[in-house]
Amino acid sequence: MHRKDTESPPQGPLPERASLRQVIAGVLAAFFGVRKRQKHEEGISKASPGQIILVGILLVALFVGTLVLIVNLILRAVE
Repeated sequence: MHRKDTESPPQGPLPERASLRQVIAGVLAAFFGVRKRQKHEEGISKASPGQIILVGILLVALFVGTLVLIVNLILRAVE
């Protein structure tokens, strides 16, 4: 028996994926709000939600860690 409804339809070429550099640049631009709409839409369409979330979390952690380090250095200098 051959069932046609279980066959997957032929798919076209896979969409181009965003590189790590492109995802980081897109998330950084979103943090600062400096990006043209066309570039933003191109970057978002190529990156997966998981990539954006992961890079966003890592960049926020890096930002907070940098702030904590700066505050600690200033407080040590004041003492």
